[in-house]
Amino acid sequence: MHELRGTGVYEMTSTFEDTIGKQYNEYRSLFEINGEIPEKISLKHYKWALGIAWSRCFQLANSTSTSAERKNVGFIPFADMLNYQPDPLSWGEFVDSHYQISTTGTIELGEEVFFQYGEKGNYDFLSDYGFIVENNRNSSVTFDLYLSNEDPYWQEKLAIISGQLTIKPYTSTDSKKGRWFEVPLRRTDPHFQENGNASTMLHFLRILFSTTPQELMKATYSAEFFISRNNELKSLEKIIKMCTKKINKYPSTVEDDKKILKEREGELNFNEQNAIKFRLEEKEILMSALEKTERYLRQNNDNTALYRQLLRKQGDETWTSPRNNEETEN
Repeated sequence: MHELRGTGVYEMTSTFEDTIGKQYNEYRSLFEINGEIPEKISLKHYKWALGIAWSRCFQLANSTSTSAERKNVGFIPFADMLNYQPDPLSWGEFVDSHYQISTTGTIELGEEVFFQYGEKGNYDFLSDYGFIVENNRNSSVTFDLYLSNEDPYWQEKLAIISGQLTIKPYTSTDSKKGRWFEVPLRRTDPHFQENGNASTMLHFLRILFSTTPQELMKATYSAEFFISRNNELKSLEKIIKMCTKKINKYPSTVEDDKKILKEREGELNFNEQNAIKFRLEEKEILMSALEKTERYLRQNNDNTALYRQLLRKQGDETWTSPRNNEETEN
């Protein structure tokens, strides 16, 4: 856990640890034998058992299942023992009332059968299964962003987000409340462009920061396109602030992590290596987003003026590159 400080997995795990501790105390009476809890049912063992269960559960649903049915999870004997491989010969699917494993090639007697766990980023792989995939194109750093119900156009924005993006709100569907969204900065995000091909983050922020009927109309057409100078300034400023603040939470730099992995190769255990590689990956994604922001702002004279305006807002005209990590959010 120490090596994961500053990462999304660390924040999530810390929250879960508190929840699991409370849950264990609620169930204590079920574990007691003659008024005492056996040594083998300690909190440590309870956490281990939950970890084993979480890492082996399947969603017991298929393409025709209802949203309620998709919440059902359980174990599938044999299938829940298959190890991961990025491009395996085998795959599994529900067929009628059973789970079927198929293969596109020949698997010899005694040869291990591998599985693809789905199109997941390393946040999911590490938190659910305890490992990471090198050079994972699905990896991302996620930020929680709020669409307030006090925004005069919040329902229109909610409809635009629903129609243009695949991200969904994760709070109550009560129409009287605002919405929180988990918005990703992905490893594979394109370089920012005024006209189309915007990242999910920039796309979302353009919608979020639309403040006039004219901007909202443009966002309704497609927030993948440039909306206005003021809208773009707010969106890019938000990206810079979020990334810089996140980078400053890590106890080490990119260079530190690369040095540790190189100099302590052979000393680090499996979990330590995964933790350091994961935090390094997060930082590289954030630094890449800052680099793309800078490059976009420097594309032409128009954007250079926008960039200078952003510097003035930051209060430092000498600040030349977001990648320098010299700015912190107050």
